[in-house]
Amino acid sequence: MFQKFLAIFGLILLFFGVWTPLLFIPVLFLGDPGLLLVCDLGISIVMVVIFIPYFNFISKVVFHFRGMGDLKNINEIKQNILDINNYDAPIMIREEKGQIFITWKYVDAKWWELIAKTGLQKIYEVQVKFDEKTHTATLIDRFRTVKWKFGINGVSGSLEFFRGIAVGYEFGKAYGLKENFTLGKIYDFKFRPSDIKTPVTNTILAYGWDVRFGIW
Repeated sequence: MFQKFLAIFGLILLFFGVWTPLLFIPVLFLGDPGLLLVCDLGISIVMVVIFIPYFNFISKVVFHFRGMGDLKNINEIKQNILDINNYDAPIMIREEKGQIFITWKYVDAKWWELIAKTGLQKIYEVQVKFDEKTHTATLIDRFRTVKWKFGINGVSGSLEFFRGIAVGYEFGKAYGLKENFTLGKIYDFKFRPSDIKTPVTNTILAYGWDVRFGIW
């Protein structure tokens, strides 16, 4: 995994290494400081706008894991993941428009008090998008800022999510989603992104589907 993050870092440096010289081109042709500033600002904006889809593309290429088991039907995969809602576990799973969303069960009084005691200020959620044509699942990390409070609601938070790629997948853990959340292990969690992302990734890989990480 370290090599993958190193590759991402190198590709990011390459991107800025290509674009940065463009900021100095106007210096050779423009003598007006005001016009020069506007020109460089425009180039910077274009660079940032292009960087976002570029980062998404290289993330999906670098963080691409091949399925390891027999290929299963998408409905079987989704149902096996959704079945975790029947477990006495600190995560909740919902399906919206064919996508799966998995996060900590912070709306359940039994769990939000335990989660709140850890001092978390951001709730992690992983969004899973399925592509039946390529048998690939894309995992998108999302974080929401929350404020813990005692009362009937238990927790409040913003509706804005940060999307990105969390350092959340840990190699060497062979168990899947169901094994990870069996009764007796639930209190061992530190409510880290990897506590959700690792078993979800392993579960999907075990059903023969590829997994990649992206920002959309």
